[in-house]
Amino acid sequence: MKGDRRGQLVGAGFAALWFLVVLVAELSAGKPAFVPAILFALGPLIACAELEPVPTAGFGVVAVGLVGLTSVWNGTWDTAQMWLRVADVGLVSVAAVALAAVRVRREAQLDRIVRIAEVAQRAVLPLVPTHVGTVAAGARYLSAAEDALVGGDLYDWFHSDRRVCFIVGDVRGKGV
Repeated sequence: MKGDRRGQLVGAGFAALWFLVVLVAELSAGKPAFVPAILFALGPLIACAELEPVPTAGFGVVAVGLVGLTSVWNGTWDTAQMWLRVADVGLVSVAAVALAAVRVRREAQLDRIVRIAEVAQRAVLPLVPTHVGTVAAGARYLSAAEDALVGGDLYDWFHSDRRVCFIVGDVRGKGV
């Protein structure tokens, strides 16, 4: 499933921006008592909101790499705290990949359900010819729900020798 390309770019951009912000904070702080490298873990979490699991995993790898890189820079390489940071960022990254996988699966499920509903709606709604007897006719279906193409409404027509009949049904509901 491809998803919304613009949303993916925005998600990747925010995650990359977060990496940059934390990296600048890490490098400008010198050698503080608080090492902000742990905050690199939020990058994959930001990415998983819009990206698929593989790109999210890429952000996780970058986050772990940045923890290692900044540990060399601030002199905490090969300390117990550095390994805890790496483990923490790694675990959060794995959780972000799992969240992305669940989100992608649910979005695909929702897309399938919407397509089935659209097919069912189109099967129920007939094609109205441009002329029914002596009456010019036309039909256009617009769902009241902004993001739905289907609803519970209906229309139909009937033509006999003596009359032309139309029926329009408007069902007031709570969405699909």
